[in-house]
Amino acid sequence: MNTDQNKNTENNVNQEIDLVYLFRKIGDFFKNIQFGIYRFISFSIKKIIWIAGIIILGVGLGYFAQNSRPQTYKHVAVVATNFDTAELLYEMVNQSSIANIEKVEVSPRIDLFNLAVEDEKNLRTLEFLNKAGMNLTKYKKGSKEEKLYRYHELKIYTKGKDEQQKVIEAYLDPINKNPYYINRQKVEYKNNLAKRDELLKSIEGINKIFNQFDVQKTAQVEVNSFDKMDELVKSKNLLLKQLNQLDVELTEQSKAVYPTISAYNLSDGKYSLMVTYPLIGLLLFYILFWFYNWYISIKKEYQSVK
Repeated sequence: MNTDQNKNTENNVNQEIDLVYLFRKIGDFFKNIQFGIYRFISFSIKKIIWIAGIIILGVGLGYFAQNSRPQTYKHVAVVATNFDTAELLYEMVNQSSIANIEKVEVSPRIDLFNLAVEDEKNLRTLEFLNKAGMNLTKYKKGSKEEKLYRYHELKIYTKGKDEQQKVIEAYLDPINKNPYYINRQKVEYKNNLAKRDELLKSIEGINKIFNQFDVQKTAQVEVNSFDKMDELVKSKNLLLKQLNQLDVELTEQSKAVYPTISAYNLSDGKYSLMVTYPLIGLLLFYILFWFYNWYISIKKEYQSVK
């Protein structure tokens, strides 16, 4: 019994010693951080003239470098792709012959609801991809799914401003001026006009039924219950939504790739050289002094050993 008690006592003492050692090490770690911050501040104060000179020199060099080269601007458009032009739009990325274009980016505007409503084929495609375990709400660059969507965000980066604001139209001209798409636009536009007339006639027919609601029977349809009235209201609302969607589509079908919203001459978000140059200069300054101090300390230690 005494032996076991002694062992337990020794274990408890050892654990307490380990905890004290651990807390001491943690305390030393935070003290070293505090000392390091103090040494950094103290060094910076002593070298304040050097630091100020590096900042002034860096700002000056950054200013001249930034103004000696043409600034990059970004032009953004949300485009509607008609007549199966989405795939061609992605194939054209960074293949433009326009001289001042640096880079082009295209990404889909993900809207699964409108994608499903636009075409029954799209709905079946979405169901198939969903069963296959594909998450269409997450966009993966270069995937086949990106070309399913109607709306896409087009970003064009140019050297210098686009004063006439024509770079987006000029970039899309190879598609929009293609004879095949021009002819296809005429055919589909005509067909959609015919669909619009049919929708208007259907809406007018429902309105006539509403006007004769006080009569038990009309020439074609008997309206004798609230349920029937509710169905007519739903049908009319659906037809109005289809009419609105068709009107939007007719507007956007004036071009194979139609820019719905455009913004020109935006900053590309790169860091200013007037900030970058001073930061690089200060980083090199601190690294060189650290290396110098390290060399001196190693030299002294080496000489003392020697």
